[in-house]
Amino acid sequence: NTKLISDETYYSNAYGRGGLCYYVLQTMLGDDLFFRSLHQYMNDWNGKHPTPYDFFYSFNNTSRKDLNWFWNRWFFGWQYPDLSIEKVVATKNGAAITIANKGGLPVPVFLEIKTKNGKSTVLKATAEVWKERNEFVVETKIQEKEISTILLGNELTPEKNPDDNEWSAGN
Repeated sequence: NTKLISDETYYSNAYGRGGLCYYVLQTMLGDDLFFRSLHQYMNDWNGKHPTPYDFFYSFNNTSRKDLNWFWNRWFFGWQYPDLSIEKVVATKNGAAITIANKGGLPVPVFLEIKTKNGKSTVLKATAEVWKERNEFVVETKIQEKEISTILLGNELTPEKNPDDNEWSAGN
């Protein structure tokens, strides 16, 4: 699953992919549902020999969610982490920020919007926004003309191409 990435992103995908998947899944399900599903899996399979499918089915059953779209992309496909800020446009009530998932791997969206007066706002969306699409529009009440910069991602989100994760006024 790492043929298109290098450096730190290769490392986090090749060696830390399982832990990173847990993190993304936890942000998507929330702490309570994530830990309930994890504990149910551990209780059901303690002392036995589970396969990855047993883990997937256990989480699906306990969470009462069909997470197959998530498992397929994280463990069976060639998707990789690559989000980008595609465009920022003024709307009637603020701004619309279009984020593209170029690599297809479902990861959370973290946007830090810095305004010209020095204020900073962080907007978040879970990886579930990528369930049925590869483009996501974030609506904010911050006026486009007041935005200085927008940064996409955080220190825990892997990224193939960080060059398209920043937008500056005047682009």
